[in-house]
Amino acid sequence: MRAVIYARYSSSLQREESIEAQLRACTDFIAKQNNWVLTGTYIDRAFSARSDQRPEFQNMINDAKRQKFDTIVIHKLDRFSRDRYDHAFYKRELRQAGVSLVSVLEHLDNSPESVVLESVLEGFSEYYSKNLGREVMKGLRETALSCRHTGGVPPLGYDVGPDGKYIINEKEANAIRYVFTAYINSVGYTEIADWLKINNINGKRGKIIAKNSLHDILSNEKYTGTYIYNRSAAKDAFGKRNGHENKKDEQIIRIEGGMPQIISHEIFEKAMMKMQNNKSGKNRAKEPYLLSGLLFCGKCEGAYVGSSRGNPRTATETPKKYYECSTKKRTKECDADSVNRDEIENIVLNYLESLMTKDTITDITEWISENAKIYIKSAAEEEKQIKKELASITKDANKLLDKILDGFDSPLARQRLEDAEAKKLQLEVRLTDIQIRAASTPEISKEGIKNYLSQLKGIKSKDRQTQSNIIHQFIERVYIYPGAPGGPSKEVKIKTKLDSLLTREDRNGHAPSPPYR
Repeated sequence: MRAVIYARYSSSLQREESIEAQLRACTDFIAKQNNWVLTGTYIDRAFSARSDQRPEFQNMINDAKRQKFDTIVIHKLDRFSRDRYDHAFYKRELRQAGVSLVSVLEHLDNSPESVVLESVLEGFSEYYSKNLGREVMKGLRETALSCRHTGGVPPLGYDVGPDGKYIINEKEANAIRYVFTAYINSVGYTEIADWLKINNINGKRGKIIAKNSLHDILSNEKYTGTYIYNRSAAKDAFGKRNGHENKKDEQIIRIEGGMPQIISHEIFEKAMMKMQNNKSGKNRAKEPYLLSGLLFCGKCEGAYVGSSRGNPRTATETPKKYYECSTKKRTKECDADSVNRDEIENIVLNYLESLMTKDTITDITEWISENAKIYIKSAAEEEKQIKKELASITKDANKLLDKILDGFDSPLARQRLEDAEAKKLQLEVRLTDIQIRAASTPEISKEGIKNYLSQLKGIKSKDRQTQSNIIHQFIERVYIYPGAPGGPSKEVKIKTKLDSLLTREDRNGHAPSPPYR
């Protein structure tokens, strides 16, 4: 079995020792497996797991698809991802490549119960990450209210003074004044960028200011002396931020006169008006297909993929959205019909919403709570056992050392001492890992579990991206079969990650999925 290790830490607040601890634990774990061989490591330093845009992570996924190894060993699930959608998506990618994902600290197998527990751990990992971000934001907000720099690179035209407040960089400020004046006098982006290059005006990171960067300069209200913080919209579900999209006004900190003024309000308004007039059109947001990667053909096992029919550029014709069998679309070897996107998605949404009765939520909450207690208790018992073994092996090593020092030296005694020291080191690594697990495992309260499961109750009222995230969290697969003669045209079978827990007789009404008509 060819194994690789993936290790990660998220920011400069963590240290390189974090990587070393992860590598030690994973290497020790691999060494204990029969016929496992460590063939490589992938390490991302100072990259958050709330996004999949991590260089070594992507290299690892690509290598997995090329079947360069058989399993990935991680120290803990949150090293792989803190985003539930990413976790589900990339685990599916690995599964299709025949590559398994193994966590050293979370001993999860392929049983239905482990699938549910893993889903909950993923959810709490994401909650921990977002809650930490919220606490950090509180501190940054206080900094912003005093009109001080909150981190990152200051805007072109400004530097940061010793007190953390903005001061004008005169050379850069003159360039900013030229950019605004030239633009409102109809000088093009290309000519403005050329002028900046000729006059050796580069960006804050020393790079040439390209013409596509001028929009951000011209739309930056800070140049009017207005301190602004928390304006850009939050990152989307894929970890990307649209710098041109703003939050609601009540969420933005805006302090007039909070920083030195470089251009007047009048010039700024003229530039904004000109940009508005030059806009050629608005970008159309793409709606996600909620069942992407989950919907399969009951006839050929091929995946259903999103498709649309009609010309979206024709104002009189609204494109119709469908799911099509990929086998039929690619090779014509399946005759399964396409299905209307909204109809099949509504069946799944209604089904998920119907699962979360009061009894179901209570029963699943009790099950998860009990298993979480067992999980934590087993870690405590393991820690106790390791400490006992460590004390015994330390005592033996000290006795051997004393004998050698007293003159009872021999190759056998030295070998036994080396073996004892190696065993001692292994136990110390395991003990450190367990103590880290105990310190970093969030408390899973029953109320938190209920709130977590209750997402399903109002799923139909949420936006499509949120619906997609929840569906991928709870749904394993959805199959579409041809209907029986005289019955519905199609039959839908829905397999959820909670199926192993939905076995009580009074829930049998949920067992067969609703028909597709």
